[in-house]
Amino acid sequence: MLRWDLRGTVFMSIHTDDMDIIAQYAADVNDILQAFDKRFGITVSSPDYMLGVLRTESINGNRRSITMSQEAYIEGMYEKFKEHCDGKTVTEPFPAKTFLMPLDNCGKPIDVPDDEVKRVHKKGYMNLVGGLLWAQRNTCPGLSFAMSQICRCMQRPSEKALACGVHSLKYLLAHKQDGISFHSDGNWEPRIYYDSGHKQPTGDGRSFCFFVIMHFGGPIYWETTKHDIPAFGAGEDEYMTQSIACKQGRGYQNLLNELGLGDMVKKPMSVIGDNSQAELWGSEWAKMNTKTRHIEQKYHIVKTMVKKGWFQPLWMMGKENPADLGTKPVDGVTSNRLMPMLCGQAPLPPLPEPRGKMKKRVHFRRRRPRVPPVRPPPPAAAATPAHRPHPSMPTNCKNPELQGLAPPASPSAGTLPHQHHAQPRVVARFLQNARAVICMVATACMGVLA
Repeated sequence: MLRWDLRGTVFMSIHTDDMDIIAQYAADVNDILQAFDKRFGITVSSPDYMLGVLRTESINGNRRSITMSQEAYIEGMYEKFKEHCDGKTVTEPFPAKTFLMPLDNCGKPIDVPDDEVKRVHKKGYMNLVGGLLWAQRNTCPGLSFAMSQICRCMQRPSEKALACGVHSLKYLLAHKQDGISFHSDGNWEPRIYYDSGHKQPTGDGRSFCFFVIMHFGGPIYWETTKHDIPAFGAGEDEYMTQSIACKQGRGYQNLLNELGLGDMVKKPMSVIGDNSQAELWGSEWAKMNTKTRHIEQKYHIVKTMVKKGWFQPLWMMGKENPADLGTKPVDGVTSNRLMPMLCGQAPLPPLPEPRGKMKKRVHFRRRRPRVPPVRPPPPAAAATPAHRPHPSMPTNCKNPELQGLAPPASPSAGTLPHQHHAQPRVVARFLQNARAVICMVATACMGVLA
């Protein structure tokens, strides 16, 4: 075991046999290098390169920026596969509206002829995938969805899969100097952007999801994966992605606390997506109901994390969400709009306001005040009664003693209460018939008495 006395803070990052070190005092660096050299034998090289990644520092006034790129690595990989590349220019990291499906809609493997598989393997498909993966993991988060598609066909690749891989390589070559950037005036508190697809042609009903942890204006960690189970709706897909992102975000919070940088994660980390249903389910006040009861318990851990004050679910519009690049094959316009934000070359969108806690939305439809329906007035009653009496019976009373029972001779003589426009038409017709019956009964009685 190596031991030494330190004068200040020292950070070391070790990847197999490569080590990166930064310290508060130069004397601590010398002591550590001497101890490693005595035990293993090491070679000290320029800190500008680490694992084939070039780190460039620039200062513009009070703004300090660091850019990480792999220009030489991408050029070398292109030289190996340039015979398969044409001279066409591409503007997106993966062909738009294209999915590589090793399974059909019934979940059965799609058969690729053996001679085609051998021909694609002979062209170096495995080496192409490995080279693209190294670039995607280090400096090209925009290739995450492309690699999730290309890697699905490694066992039995087709000519279409090879063409998609060459397409991604051509995009890398066109943006070989971009890389990812971090800025001193970027977001001091880390935040997470996430997104998920829904009803994608994957063959098994499971969609792809993506999340990225942004700190100081650049991506710290990113990942495109596939859900374990299918979802019934887009909100459920987004909710499961939110849970996956929060678990990785919690690991980054623990890392910052161990490094003595806990001030960056004192407040809840913002978890930003473009689905309001997922924001509602992830909020601490949201309860279990019939729409969320079937979701596996492991995804509900986000509720506990929010309740403890570790995360804050937020909603934003999809066209401003940089995580949209990692879930679907977008076109060149969308890629040019979101890629600079994802890689740190453009400022992140403003942090949205928390809508769930403030408004406590239970129903997404806004309730409108109920206005009673306005009923049109019924048409004027006909002069002839609905039930025409027998011709032998009079319709009007002639006896002066029964004049009060007789109906009015004309509309100008007055209107009975049942003729008001607010009464239903059925009641008015019933009263009209009853009035004629009374007149007939009274006339018959008078005839008998006479």
